[in-house]
Formats: sequence, structure tokens, C-alpha cells
Amino acid sequence: VSDNASAGPETETVAREFESSDPRVRYYRQSRNIGLEGNFKFLLRQAGGEFFFWAADDDEWSPEFVEICLAHIGDAGSVMTAMRTAVRTRGLLRPKPPLDISARRAPYDCAVAFLTNFQPSLFYGIHRREALEAFLRERMFDYYDCSFILHQILTRGFEVVQRVAFHVGVDTEEPQFKPMRPRAGAVYEYRPFLARALASTARSSQLSLWEKARLALLLCYFT
Repeated sequence: VSDNASAGPETETVAREFESSDPRVRYYRQSRNIGLEGNFKFLLRQAGGEFFFWAADDDEWSPEFVEICLAHIGDAGSVMTAMRTAVRTRGLLRPKPPLDISARRAPYDCAVAFLTNFQPSLFYGIHRREALEAFLRERMFDYYDCSFILHQILTRGFEVVQRVAFHVGVDTEEPQFKPMRPRAGAVYEYRPFLARALASTARSSQLSLWEKARLALLLCYFT
């Protein structure tokens, strides 16, 4: 648990309680807010297991989430279950459209399925830790999570289990804008995402030239 300089003592009190009763729990408190990217990288650097996933404090998991994921990951680089959106302030659960993404399907078909049924929260699935090593050397950008998902689909494979075991926590159903680097006169910056996604497409050894061209066109249209 990396407490990113949260206000008040509640987070530390609860985390210390779990740490004292379960030797698997480790708690760290940042002396200052190091931002989302810094906190994500800090957590990854502490990890030593074969598998890893980020667990944001506003999401919810079924008790079987890890068990379900690891039972289905196979040789894929990443795995996630089906999801719902939890509108916490209203006690509502909103279903998300099913995603037909599997390491057993053709990478091109999975990439198209993702880009036409956009669900960035796949980023919070379980990943083989060694597949995340490059993240430590990179800077996050707007839609970084989506470029990572696409890269996994085109290289190591991504498995989506058709059983709901994850809820994306939100406080409102209105659109929420969370740019990686806020600046005046703009919301998101799309060029880094497009460049990274096109590069992953061009370098993929699992796509034909025709598939690369069609996927590049879809990426430009989507962006």
C-alpha cells in the first residue's frame, strides 16, 4: 500500500492495522504527493512476484478476482474480468458491454474489439510483472493505459474473462476529465497516444501488412 500523502490519519490507521495482522501487507506513506505516475512506479518497484496489478482506492473487487484471473491467464501477458461501473454516490451498478478479447483470438480482431468497445480500465487487470518493466523507463501520457492495452494485445496477448468480478468506482455519471498534465486552453493531448499506438501496430509481428494498414486507419479515426 502506497499512501500518496493522503489527508488525515484514517488511511494510515487502517493500513497499519492490516500490516500488523498480516505479514504479506506492506505499508508506505509518501511524505508528499508524488502524483499518479510517481505512485504507480513506486508500487511497481516494490513488487517481486510474477504477477502484478494496480488497485486504486475507488474500485471494488470480488473476493475471487485474483483466483479467477490467474485461472484464465494461460500464456497471455495480461488478464481482466468483465466489469461494471459502480456509481457509489447513488448505489448503482451500470453494466459495461462485453469485450470479446482473448489470447486465443487473432490479435487484429482483439485490437478492433478494443478500439470499438473502449474500456481503459482493462489496465487495472493482472499483468505479468516483467511485461511492465518498460513502464518504469517511460513517462505516462493521456491514454497511456490504452496504448499499453493495445501493445499487450499485439504482443503478449490479453485475456478477458466473461465473469464480472471488478467494479470501476465513480462518484458521478457525468464525464470526468483527468488529463495527465493539465494546462490552460486544453484538456487532453492525443499525439503521444497515437504515435505509441501506431508504433506498436507497425512493429507487430502478428499482423499482416493489410491488417496493419487497416488498424492504423482505425487508430487515426478513433483518435
